Amino acid sequence: TADPIVAAARIVEALQTIISREISPLEPAVVTVGTIRGGEAFNVIPQKVRLTGTARWFSDPVGASMPGRFERLVTHPAAAAGLTARLVYKHVNRPVVNDPRIAEIVIETATRLLGEKNVHTDTRTLGGEDMSVYLAQVPGCFFFVGSAPEGKHRPHHSPSFAIDERALAIGTVVLEAAAREVSKAL
Repeated sequence: TADPIVAAARIVEALQTIISREISPLEPAVVTVGTIRGGEAFNVIPQKVRLTGTARWFSDPVGASMPGRFERLVTHPAAAAGLTARLVYKHVNRPVVNDPRIAEIVIETATRLLGEKNVHTDTRTLGGEDMSVYLAQVPGCFFFVGSAPEGKHRPHHSPSFAIDERALAIGTVVLEAAAREVSKAL
């Protein structure tokens, strides 16, 4: 019989080749299968399996290529297993791109308030943020405020995540001061 669990495993493996074999290593991008749901019993082949995930990138050409890559790498392994796959690809957010003028004001303001050793400007992330929608309409700057408590590192989106709540006040002070500087500059 056609086994959607085996097909799903092949699809997950195939999707991982987008980053390792199809995108230049000089182009930051990520493909993640975040959920696999299928089957109810250990000895019964399920009728269907559902995968969900995300893809993120910085470059518009890489983003434009993703739906076609997904279609090919989802439907072909399923067909090879005698199954039909249906891909629902939703383009949710573009990459977050800060306005250079606003970013410089935020950096200067944070440095003045927090000290140079506490401001890091070399961080890039492929996090999926709806801030990209705002920045496509209005110049702005998305920035992080370190919030890790002392001790063991507990990353975002993990069951052990914890926050040092003093970061909330720091973020508020930087945001308010930067907003005042931006309003003077524009």
